[in-house]
Amino acid sequence: MASQGAQVGTRKAYNSKGQTGEASVQFPILCETCLGPNEYLRMIRCEHSKECNVCARPMTVFRWKPGRDSRYKNSIICQTCAKVKNVCQCCLYDLEYGLPVAVRDNYSKPDDFQKHSSDVQRNYFAARNEEAMSEGLAPHLAGDSRDRTNEDLKRLARKTVNYSRNRPQVCSFYTRGECNRGKECPYRHEDQPDNADMAKQKIKDRYFGTHDPVASKMLNQEKIRKEELAKEKEAAARAQAQQFDPSKIAPPPGVAPSSEALSVLYPSMDKNWMGERASANET
Repeated sequence: MASQGAQVGTRKAYNSKGQTGEASVQFPILCETCLGPNEYLRMIRCEHSKECNVCARPMTVFRWKPGRDSRYKNSIICQTCAKVKNVCQCCLYDLEYGLPVAVRDNYSKPDDFQKHSSDVQRNYFAARNEEAMSEGLAPHLAGDSRDRTNEDLKRLARKTVNYSRNRPQVCSFYTRGECNRGKECPYRHEDQPDNADMAKQKIKDRYFGTHDPVASKMLNQEKIRKEELAKEKEAAARAQAQQFDPSKIAPPPGVAPSSEALSVLYPSMDKNWMGERASANET
């Protein structure tokens, strides 16, 4: 369903009034998690009702409820900005790997989308991108410029759908002991988690991959994992070196060593060369 939305968004579609761009958008670009498990989803479409949180241009906003026990969600960036970064319009996660932008760009070639300080620069860049996408020419897209063979991205990719991200927010009155709505309260009655960094993050920082606490946590965990893996390899190499006894494989005096003995003594040497060398010594 997410792929279908992405395909619809990449076409230059016209509505009944002959309009193009944000006015012609009929379906948002969303990931499977934000869409929810319901196949019969009803959305509210508000044309040019808000401005994009990245380029500050008028955008068509979609509002929907992913599931029965979920909160209402809405698109927060326009489709042009979503296509440039290949991200979901709601959660701003990568559509292919399900990762934050900072994590994806850390292991792949980042795109050339830059922050623009003035409205003129933002409008010019957005208009240029829309024109290139309508003609099918978008070499700067993150989805085309990234290295698709990156093993780190394939390993870190979130392949399972996590619908828990659609849960309602924690009730602030419940945390203070003042909520009197009980089960009718649309918010969660749980203790407020200690996520001060998450509360301070901004949409632009997540979009451009800067100051993202979720991405920083994932990168730190990956760094620790690689350090532990390097230590394990070093310890295994030391243990193998301590157990190695050259006298067990060394040939008697006057006898040429075999290819197996050469491979153990010199593991970095070419096996074909060692076989030829051993056969030459035997002859």
